[in-house]
Amino acid sequence: MRHSVYFTQAIRKALTDGYTTFVELNANPATLMSVAATAFDAGVQDGVFIQTLKRKEDESLGVLTALAQLYVHGHQVDLRSLLPEVTTPTFRVPRSCESRTGSTPVSAAAVATVGPR
Repeated sequence: MRHSVYFTQAIRKALTDGYTTFVELNANPATLMSVAATAFDAGVQDGVFIQTLKRKEDESLGVLTALAQLYVHGHQVDLRSLLPEVTTPTFRVPRSCESRTGSTPVSAAAVATVGPR
């Protein structure tokens, strides 16, 4: 027995409620692309769309990378629940840092991005 799925309406409701970060738990990013298209159609230009799993890649690394991307985009992530031996910094890292040699600044988002954009 099949029922209607109100996917687009659910995404629009989430956008209306102020949600702009979406994480997909699937090895195929087709759904994430639909979420992004719905967000862009709704006028949301600053949405964050994070894929966790990728075919033929380590699942643990994919999840940890997604958590890192969430952290870079300002969300609180408690890595101690996954990696109890890791000590997380107690200070906020600026989004853009310059090295002491005066080289070109690199944004934290650029460093955390995995794969093609």
